Amino acid sequence: MERHHKPQSYYADFTSVVLGGQMKTSYYDENELKRLGLNSYGENVLISRLCSIYGAEHVSLGSNVRIDDFSVITSGPQKTVIGDYFHLGPSASIVGDNVSIGNFVGISAKVSIFAASDDFSGNSLAICIGVPENLRGLHRGQVEIGNHIIIGANSVVLPDVVISDVVSIGANSLVNKSCAPFGIYAGTPAKRIKEKSKKCLDLELLFKGLRVEA
Repeated sequence: MERHHKPQSYYADFTSVVLGGQMKTSYYDENELKRLGLNSYGENVLISRLCSIYGAEHVSLGSNVRIDDFSVITSGPQKTVIGDYFHLGPSASIVGDNVSIGNFVGISAKVSIFAASDDFSGNSLAICIGVPENLRGLHRGQVEIGNHIIIGANSVVLPDVVISDVVSIGANSLVNKSCAPFGIYAGTPAKRIKEKSKKCLDLELLFKGLRVEA
């Protein structure tokens, strides 16, 4: 029996919610995206209605981006810049500005990426509402995540970390130091455990129509 499939966007709209008595997809539509006040965004951007973006005017998104339920992005004047073909899984977070993320990046559920951190030494007060800036021990850094990156569920990335191109981070890892390219890292703290294949670079060219499959 022949089946005909209705054309769909890059990501399927597989859930829906009822808003104002009308059934809508669980992602913002184009008009709602504009009202979010993002600095910029590309095509085919799917942002869950159940995520939170603070400082949206400092957040730039590429094309083919999906941000899932209960994820959180906070940004500031140093900006958060995210490239093309990006997925932020449910309950994941990107906290603090000065974050750059490349293309073909998958961040799994409950991953936390911090470009800022409290002082844990006891020499300052915790970062809470009402505490003066001069009494806080906030450390601000930069997080740079390259192209072709996968970060496994429940992992934590701390400030002043560069994850170079073609790197995978295993689940439940603590990334407190930079990661060299073409590697698989895992553990607490994360350590390089093996080399990662470079085939994804050829597949990118094939995907973009720049290379003919042998």
